[in-house]
Amino acid sequence: MRERILFDIFLFFLVLYAPYWIYLPALILGIILFPLFWESVLFSLFIDYFYGPHTHSGSIFAFPFAIVASLFTLALIPIKESLRLHA
Repeated sequence: MRERILFDIFLFFLVLYAPYWIYLPALILGIILFPLFWESVLFSLFIDYFYGPHTHSGSIFAFPFAIVASLFTLALIPIKESLRLHA
């Protein structure tokens, strides 16, 4: 639990100050390593809000990275359970 909180703080500062080629692999690593890493969706919304396309149409595609992170997190649930990568 402590590692997850430290990783969240680390990832938060990466999203704020690092370029995308650094925080995106770190976000994917968090999704793979931690069980049910729903913080990835929150960070993805944060990324989309600050760095994503600024559309005012009210479309669901205003947050494309958050949708991808949600689907990636959900898709890895059965794979993680079958491989038992996490504790």
